[in-house]
Amino acid sequence: MMLFRIEVEGKPKRFANLYWNDALFKKVLYYPFRAYLRELQSCRSKEELLERWEKIDQRVAYNQAIRFLAMRAYFAEELAEKLRGKGISEQAIESAIARCIKIGYIDDQSRLKRSVEVLIEKGFGPRMIVEKLKRLGRIEERGIEEVLKDCEQRILEKLEKIIAKRFSKKLSIKEQRRAFSYLIRRGFNIEDIKKSLK
Repeated sequence: MMLFRIEVEGKPKRFANLYWNDALFKKVLYYPFRAYLRELQSCRSKEELLERWEKIDQRVAYNQAIRFLAMRAYFAEELAEKLRGKGISEQAIESAIARCIKIGYIDDQSRLKRSVEVLIEKGFGPRMIVEKLKRLGRIEERGIEEVLKDCEQRILEKLEKIIAKRFSKKLSIKEQRRAFSYLIRRGFNIEDIKKSLK
């Protein structure tokens, strides 16, 4: 009697239903786990199945994390969200991310600095930078503020460049309002805008 069996559903193969004694044990995405599912077929007890499944889950989490990181850099929380989308358990995700941090594949602080620099170059002010980075991952606002303090001079220089490039030297009251409104939408501070428009 076969204790463990796999049923694949969907076209193309989307999900794998894993059964133990004809009762559904797990439903997982087929693609990330496909190479490891055969290892489970030789299990003779539920305890052995659970033990092997935990190891497989951790291997898949790490392999998927490396695969994502090979394409681009991620914040730890961003990567965790991607792995959750693959149906990987929280314990395996935490283990994979800790391993990637230990190896140096994930470095939230340097990624944060690079992201802030890129957003400054694109012409965004401090408020907009904070909003955009908070959307990327669950990054503490305090950490973003610390990085922004180091970049204050660059932000002011970029503000000056934007004003020089987009607006004429002598602005009428109407043009000043337009410039002010534009720069507020870009996330610059009111005080900095007022100083730069004088």
